[in-house]
Amino acid sequence: MKNLSLILNVVLVIAVGILYYLHFSHSKSGNSLDSKKPSQIVFVNSDSLLENYEFIKEAKKELDDRHTKAEADFEAKGEAFQNEVKQFQNNVKSLTPNQIDATEKSLKQKEQALMEYKQQLSSELSQKGQEIDDKLFSAIRDYLKRNVGGKSYNYVLGYTKGGGILFANDSLDITKSLLEGLNKEYKEKGK
Repeated sequence: MKNLSLILNVVLVIAVGILYYLHFSHSKSGNSLDSKKPSQIVFVNSDSLLENYEFIKEAKKELDDRHTKAEADFEAKGEAFQNEVKQFQNNVKSLTPNQIDATEKSLKQKEQALMEYKQQLSSELSQKGQEIDDKLFSAIRDYLKRNVGGKSYNYVLGYTKGGGILFANDSLDITKSLLEGLNKEYKEKGK
């Protein structure tokens, strides 16, 4: 048992010696991991970007206008439906049972159509919001690919308060230059 322990210790000492030799011989030739250029990581403050990027401001306004218009349109259709229901309730005593059944059936169909219309409006607004998100992401990604490549950045992280990054050194913040470039390009494209 003592011989086995002694043999294992000798093998481990030889292995450590070999690793030591390999490590320092590669450092001299410049192939060590330590000799590689460190990864350059910068960040963008996502909150500031969303607040100050002209595309987002205009897209948000357009989306808000669409939402307001859709809401007003739905409310008008809803009011018309409610008036029809009130009219039916006021006239129910003067109607025959067949007329009551037919009117109730018609009102249920109109109510169903109104709910489908509401769902359609909601779906259209959601789709428009997704299109805006896609355009935003593409614009930022494309701008960064064109303008950051020469600066040796390997990663550009998105920092937001309460997000996954708990601390970011302000010297690594490229938000201002990114915003200036994005807004300049957006204005040049004619919106």
